[in-house]
Amino acid sequence: MANCCICNRSIITGGYKYDDMGRYICNDCHEALAYVSGRSSWSANASVEYVAKQIAYLKEMSQRCFHVSIANSIKEMLAGIDFEGKTIEEYQDYVKESFPDGDQITVVEGVLKINETKKCFAIIAGKDIYVSLHRFDDLLDYSVDEDGVSITSGRAGSAAVGALLFGAAGAIVGAARSKTTTKMVESLNVTLSYKGLNAKVDTIYLIDTPLKKDSAQYAAKANACNRIVSVLKQIISENEKGNSSSEEEAATPAARGKGVAIYAFSVADEILKFKQLCDQGIITEDEFKAQKEKLLKLDY
Repeated sequence: MANCCICNRSIITGGYKYDDMGRYICNDCHEALAYVSGRSSWSANASVEYVAKQIAYLKEMSQRCFHVSIANSIKEMLAGIDFEGKTIEEYQDYVKESFPDGDQITVVEGVLKINETKKCFAIIAGKDIYVSLHRFDDLLDYSVDEDGVSITSGRAGSAAVGALLFGAAGAIVGAARSKTTTKMVESLNVTLSYKGLNAKVDTIYLIDTPLKKDSAQYAAKANACNRIVSVLKQIISENEKGNSSSEEEAATPAARGKGVAIYAFSVADEILKFKQLCDQGIITEDEFKAQKEKLLKLDY
């Protein structure tokens, strides 16, 4: 009989190996740890209440656990599930405010919710559980990783998933060429990165159990991945166009049409400044008029 290395309760039946140091965890701790450690576990039937219960359980265990290293690893894992200082229930209501009825809203593969009216999107896990909310212009890049290998990213192109690494057929031929081995894919994720030095990273888990690469299940996941990537690519493209338009609007007609310096000031403001200098006796009336005439001649 052993004690759980997290909650220290006796493991009467069952139990799971925690590490190679001979430590074990009980069924309750295993369920919570396995579930919260990855949003890939947030299955379609998992409710907000269930997720909140598992998170609360692990928070309590991280305080009670007498193994400092284990307690710290649980705290780090929980810190990665960020609801912006809100409870998971409060966060759901907060995100829903960004998706009111009447706006142009699209849900992509059940994991990405887009509001084209407000130019924002949310990441969804489990049974419509919002885990992240961002503006379009927050999105910096994305990458697709299959079995830990980066396949493509927003900045590097948008090659289709499923026809890469191991070929569209999903099979590799052995050295003797007498036997075909089907490639198994254990993970397929889309990772989103955002602007800001301390910005969080979101991961959309599409495959977390092994699938044959030539199977219909893998093909469905690859197609879903491509649809998600297509939407993310459009958002990045729209951001880039928006930035270009803003830079062009910041330039004066003189700068855009004649290649001269951009005047980053208002003529009226500059005239007012010279008028104040004149009224204070710092420059003469003639000097003020001369400067005023020069400013009015600027080609805006």
